[in-house]
Amino acid sequence: MALVVLSATAVRMPALNLSTLIPLAVVVGVVYLLQRNGLQVWHAIVCLVLGVVLSGTFVGPQISSFLSQLSGGFLH
Repeated sequence: MALVVLSATAVRMPALNLSTLIPLAVVVGVVYLLQRNGLQVWHAIVCLVLGVVLSGTFVGPQISSFLSQLSGGFLH
């Protein structure tokens, strides 16, 4: 029986870079601070679900471009 080792290139996984980690770190930090000040888990789940639903509507690309302009292009 042969042992198969999968590398990142074999699986075609994108490499993590700084431009993807910065927004993630900001979101995690904000959620942590909100949770310390009274955010409950179900509030975060509802916001996440509503954000996913909103991004799937016709307003999603406009929100994305607006947030990209606010961040100076780091979100695109």
